[in-house]
Amino acid sequence: MSGQESSGGRPATMGEDRRRVALKLVLAVGFFATTVALVLAYLNPAARYEVDLYAATPLAVWVALGVGFACAVSVWVYRDRTRLGSVAAVLAIAAAATVAAMPLLRGYYFYGTADSLVHLAWTRAMNAGSMQFVDLVYPGTHTFSIFLSHAVGWSLRRAMVFVVFVFALTFLVFTPMATYTYTQDRRALAVGVLSAVLFFPITNVNTVLFFHPYSMAMLFFPMVAYAVLRHITSDGASSLWSAHGVVVVLAGQAVVFFHPQVAVNVIIVLAAIATVQFWHRRRQVRGIDTRHIYVHVLVVAAVFFLWSTSHQAFFDHFEQLGDNYQTLFAQETQAGEIVGDRQQSTQSLGTSLTELFWKIYSVGAAYVLVSAGVLLSVLWRRRSDDVRLFVVYFGFSGLALSPFFFLVFLDDTSHYFFRHVGFGLTVAALMGAVSLYLLLRDVDGPDLPVDLRPAVVVLVVVVIAVSLVTVFPSPYIFKYNQHATEAQLDGYGSVFEHRQDDLVVTGIRRAPLRYWEVDHNFSRVPRDIMGPGYWGTDVEDELQPKLQADHYLVVTRLDRERELVAYRGFRFDRATFERIQTTPDVHQVKSNGAVELYYVEGAEPGELDPQPDERLRPPATTAGVR
Repeated sequence: MSGQESSGGRPATMGEDRRRVALKLVLAVGFFATTVALVLAYLNPAARYEVDLYAATPLAVWVALGVGFACAVSVWVYRDRTRLGSVAAVLAIAAAATVAAMPLLRGYYFYGTADSLVHLAWTRAMNAGSMQFVDLVYPGTHTFSIFLSHAVGWSLRRAMVFVVFVFALTFLVFTPMATYTYTQDRRALAVGVLSAVLFFPITNVNTVLFFHPYSMAMLFFPMVAYAVLRHITSDGASSLWSAHGVVVVLAGQAVVFFHPQVAVNVIIVLAAIATVQFWHRRRQVRGIDTRHIYVHVLVVAAVFFLWSTSHQAFFDHFEQLGDNYQTLFAQETQAGEIVGDRQQSTQSLGTSLTELFWKIYSVGAAYVLVSAGVLLSVLWRRRSDDVRLFVVYFGFSGLALSPFFFLVFLDDTSHYFFRHVGFGLTVAALMGAVSLYLLLRDVDGPDLPVDLRPAVVVLVVVVIAVSLVTVFPSPYIFKYNQHATEAQLDGYGSVFEHRQDDLVVTGIRRAPLRYWEVDHNFSRVPRDIMGPGYWGTDVEDELQPKLQADHYLVVTRLDRERELVAYRGFRFDRATFERIQTTPDVHQVKSNGAVELYYVEGAEPGELDPQPDERLRPPATTAGVR
């Protein structure tokens, strides 16, 4: 077909015009479908707690978004090197942004029921003046939310949900812009957009799409990478500074205030790029004539050091790491035993660790493998054009991050390791996009055979769907949706307001510490309020032995949905929840439909035995890392 069109003459021109008109219609359909999805999501707000955002959102929304993605991919496959390819990129970003904005569109009162509630408490305290900017080791996202709240007139809750969307949009926009910078080829732009749309750094294993400063700072990294690449590729290699060089420093400093742990990763990446530049200059490699970033790295590192060392949490963190390493090498528990326990837990849910890995990390693993293969090919053949230099920069950055990741892996605090894995996947998104572009560029022939194009469109759309279905926590990956409803927050507020002063409050799996902090703007929780959470397999057996004194038990709709739907009755089944109301000496005090409060008569009135879990007590300083 392409051969007939390029053979010259009037028929070929008419055929080309028809195809262009057809693709414009495809784009129009895609934008219309994405708009329909956005409007339908907005017109169907959440009426109660939703354990599965995907299932609770009307099916028509997902179908419309699928049409939008299919239209964008179709234009890429059939005409990816023209301006229509760029418009298709905008369409794909708009569809992905609609997915990222779903909690906002569907009117979630707040999104995030774990550490996000602590950040809401901190933001309220900063807004009220009881906490200062310098009291927190990563105040950037909280300050941004306060500014947005006052500027637009939104509540702090809504502003914080919107700020998460802003960071997601930053990732969606600057990932393809960074990949396009070095190539100036629309095929690279398309692959960069695809890499961003897949959202694979968001794994819901400590990298999430609700208010979590580490995750948001991680999503901000492509903007830093874009500024670095624009500075490197701008004219005037002998000049130290450029407009984009200033942005590198400012964006790097912003990451420090967003989250210092991400700043460490960013500094390592920038230092790795600077090292490659230094090596090239010493070896006088031909064709390599770029601006360096030596000073930029030093400035960002200096800001990080000065800011971090001014907070006690910085030293507490290193002390904790040291203690964890000592415990690790001294303890008798083997890692295999721990993995075996996790495997047994997943098998009881009807799945396996392998299945969970492929659901969450399959796309990221594929990108890492492709990137590693292309990097080895570039180094083996010693090719050094500008595009392959991009692969070397970020490939060497990935290698430089590996020792740091290994040290974190040895640490007993496993969630820190998976945080850094998420950051590593943002680097893989950039490097993988360019690696895929190189593969497309190096294959024989500029176009795919026409008969393969529909299959490619279907394949890419399926990959997008498989990836996006894990962006939000859901029962699909044995997670529960972090949807905080107004009734839930108000219900806890009523519990704290009307409780008897001498009785503790406990809950399923954990005590409601975070809800107290939100309700009281992170004021210190009295030690006699929070009891340990119930963790057994039978509430009836757990009620009396857990606490030896009268206490309150809070059971929420979220608890029931989490245990019965997301966790499939692993610890608490439906009969267990029903027994709460029939167990002797357990009396329902109040309920608002989302939060139920029970008064539990203890076996032996008096002091708590055992004492409340230390982990449920408030941190010693408001500058703790979460």
